[in-house]
Amino acid sequence: MDKIFKLKIFPVLFLIVIVVLNNNALAKKKFKNKPTSFSKPYRCLADLNNCSKYGATKNGSIPDYVMKSLEVILENSTKYSINPRAINQAVQFYTSNYDNICNKKFITIVDYNKPQLKDRLTIINLEDQTIESIKVANGTNTDPDHDGKANRFSNNDGDSTSSIGFYLTGKEYIGTKGQSMGLQGLSDNYNSNACSRDIVLHGDNYPNSKYKVAQGGRSNGCLALTQSDVDSTIQKIQNGSLLYSYHETLASAYPVFKNESLAFDQPNLRIGLK
Repeated sequence: MDKIFKLKIFPVLFLIVIVVLNNNALAKKKFKNKPTSFSKPYRCLADLNNCSKYGATKNGSIPDYVMKSLEVILENSTKYSINPRAINQAVQFYTSNYDNICNKKFITIVDYNKPQLKDRLTIINLEDQTIESIKVANGTNTDPDHDGKANRFSNNDGDSTSSIGFYLTGKEYIGTKGQSMGLQGLSDNYNSNACSRDIVLHGDNYPNSKYKVAQGGRSNGCLALTQSDVDSTIQKIQNGSLLYSYHETLASAYPVFKNESLAFDQPNLRIGLK
């Protein structure tokens, strides 16, 4: 009887092993050529050797088509449901720091004035003037009232809050949340600790869930996208594009942004420019 049982169970165990091995192979194939780990500082920084991939050259003047795109976006911000103050501040920063931006093709605005269930991460393509808006979750303690409205921000480790201000996007990597992208905070006192805090962009399930939002099921401060959006978003904006996380808190704090370019000269924020 024992022998018959062993003979029957062996093929089942064999099939289970084959399925597990096959799933592991598929998982590796899915993320083929994607780095599985980076040190914190390295994954937060752009790969400056690949800036030419985005049609960008260092120390070059801003092309006419980019200036035209910026004008169109500014004039039609309301039409595109983009906060006028946020896009104005982002454009000021972009043009003031054009030489220091590797991926010049995109500007991303995260408008934390919008409720969490709204599409509040907007990707602006400056080459073809297309606009794409998607959902993004905020940190748990950024919405202490659990009403879906962001009203608390921090630059401190362990706060489980989102950070506002200007970022440069870093590298794509595979982390504990799967496909992810590092972020380098450029706004001193607002997000300069983003890298050391592990504030990154990654995929997860909570941006779309009313139940989880109501129960406080948000990120630890990261920009968390739906799994269906994370790959396409990272492929566009990774490697040194400008991302601006905005809230009305910044309206009086940063009326003019030209001095913000000094952040690139601070040793802890340097992006490797020579």
